[in-house]
Amino acid sequence: MKTTKTAVAFLLSVLIIIISVSSGLAQSANPQKTLSVEGQWEVVSVSTQALRDNLGRKLTIARQGDGYEVKWSEKPSGEAYSGNETRIVHTSLKELCDPADAHGAGEAIPVSVRQQVAGQKVPVNVSYTLSADGRFLQRAEDARWVYWDSKVINNQLTHTYTHSEIKPGFYTATFKRIQ
Repeated sequence: MKTTKTAVAFLLSVLIIIISVSSGLAQSANPQKTLSVEGQWEVVSVSTQALRDNLGRKLTIARQGDGYEVKWSEKPSGEAYSGNETRIVHTSLKELCDPADAHGAGEAIPVSVRQQVAGQKVPVNVSYTLSADGRFLQRAEDARWVYWDSKVINNQLTHTYTHSEIKPGFYTATFKRIQ
């Protein structure tokens, strides 16, 4: 009885080795192409209504020296991205309270609060992350949020800056690979 169990265990081990080896041979016979953020992409979804005008826009990412260059509709962004084949990032100092902000958030901040924080800059990250299958690319940009108190003093509404917050990856867009 002990010999039969040993023989069955041995045969199972051999069978597992044969399956593992044959699976490995099939995979090595058809090596998978390395996935990369490089290529041409099209915006297919966005996280906020403020970004909806970007739907259908084209983007090209290409290697440039030690980093990557991002071009929107053949116009270079002028920003060098660093990273690897699956995720690239660019960090820049931006005005904390910029009324010309791409998302329009700065326009809602009272003028007096904008004046109080004028010249303050904060680091903002923009990243592109490749999906596991290489067919999609996720863009994420940090959001700058400014908070203030409003009070009525001598029958006049005043606004006082209290603090700010960076929300990592708040604005997102999803791209599909074109080429």
